[in-house]
Amino acid sequence: MLFDCQKAVARRWWEALSHSAGCVAWCANTQVPGKWDICVTSFEMVITEKACLKRFHWRYIIIDEAHRIKNENSRLSVVLRTLKCNNRLLITGTPLQNNLHELWALLNFLLPELFHDAEQFDDWFKIEKEEDQQEVVAQLHKVRLLLRVCVLCLCVCLRV
Repeated sequence: MLFDCQKAVARRWWEALSHSAGCVAWCANTQVPGKWDICVTSFEMVITEKACLKRFHWRYIIIDEAHRIKNENSRLSVVLRTLKCNNRLLITGTPLQNNLHELWALLNFLLPELFHDAEQFDDWFKIEKEEDQQEVVAQLHKVRLLLRVCVLCLCVCLRV
């Protein structure tokens, strides 16, 4: 599993994961498969060590502070999208900032085969004016709690 987070909290995540998940490694270009269960890394290290990280097929890629990839053209987002993995999980406490394209970028990272086209996503909502987009975002905020419950249930069922 690759766990990507801010440099400032990486040590705390490493400590928490070490206590509950077994062998945890820091990201470095000397990583050897099979010597660890989880690799904790910072956003900066993902960009710096992309060649090393591409050598692995990750079972999970988990991103804390996922709002960092809401721009699908950012260096971090581009690199993370090139990593092979079976599952992806985003952790974020940052609400959608009145922009459906940001939501599309996050959904595209999670399910690129379903959310592959931003224009098609916009067509689903038929957004023509800025006011319409803000109304859709307001409605999405109302169902956020329901989505959290669904994701929590899914995680429990999958024992993630």
